[in-house]
Amino acid sequence: MSAAPNLVPGDSNGREDVFVHDRTTGVTERVSVASDGSELQSYYYPAVRPPAISADGRFVAFASEAANLVPGDTNGADDVFVHDRMTGTTERVSVASDGSQAVLPVYNCGYGLVSISSDGRYVAFTSAAENLVSGDTDGKCDVFVHDRMTGTTERVSVASDGTQPDGDSSSPTISGDGTVVAFLSRARNLVAGTKPCRIYPDCSHVFVHDRTTGVTEAIDVASDGTPADDGTFDGPTVSFDGKLVAFDTYATNLVSEPTLPETWESVFLHDRGTGLTTRVSVASDGTPGTCYNLSPGMSPDGRFVAFASCA
Repeated sequence: MSAAPNLVPGDSNGREDVFVHDRTTGVTERVSVASDGSELQSYYYPAVRPPAISADGRFVAFASEAANLVPGDTNGADDVFVHDRMTGTTERVSVASDGSQAVLPVYNCGYGLVSISSDGRYVAFTSAAENLVSGDTDGKCDVFVHDRMTGTTERVSVASDGTQPDGDSSSPTISGDGTVVAFLSRARNLVAGTKPCRIYPDCSHVFVHDRTTGVTEAIDVASDGTPADDGTFDGPTVSFDGKLVAFDTYATNLVSEPTLPETWESVFLHDRGTGLTTRVSVASDGTPGTCYNLSPGMSPDGRFVAFASCA
């Protein structure tokens, strides 16, 4: 996203836009446009939120409060859109299964980060709207997944038995195959045994919802299943098949010694198949990175984990 007006011809809206640069051809194109090519119009800052792109680069998802990207956008709030770079069409995906637009309450968590599956079919996003699925009465920010092929929208920030969360959820990341969604939540009732945060009371824990089985599980746990004694503010990342999840946390009880000061974050990798949790913000000799280690990114196969650090 950029507010630069000179990346493409005709950029005269004076607002932030979403762009895609093709490293092979050298071409840069603007994708935060309506299906007829009209540029977005917005009085809000920023006009768009950070985008997500499908594996082949065809589909780009982003959030915006612009009301002129699709017909009938009258809710005056953030919506999530997908632009098809092949056909040039832009569609709104933050809608109910019957196509109804989101009705946002005064309390609006905003959409923030969005995530899209490798093939562009599934889009995960956050919303405080209570009309996207039936039975949504929690008054919280929830995580949803919209299936662009079937048009259905489902809520995934729920317990395995369907219980609604008692806290806000955010920062979704959907697996490449679209079956698993990792997200943050302040809820303490999604998984039994979830602990309050030790240092920062308003922090979140990391969860995964399996859309195939309906099971929601805690991810920031030790290898023996012990819940984390603290949480995080940064979103997780997940491998293509959803089996591996990388996250950062202030927790000090996920691995054995050496421990770091409780105000420093470490990056961990949790294997959902084996239950093993390992710290990956380490030097080549295994020494944990001192200072803050955060914002992990992961390759599709989970072999490589990138992260930021002031160590």
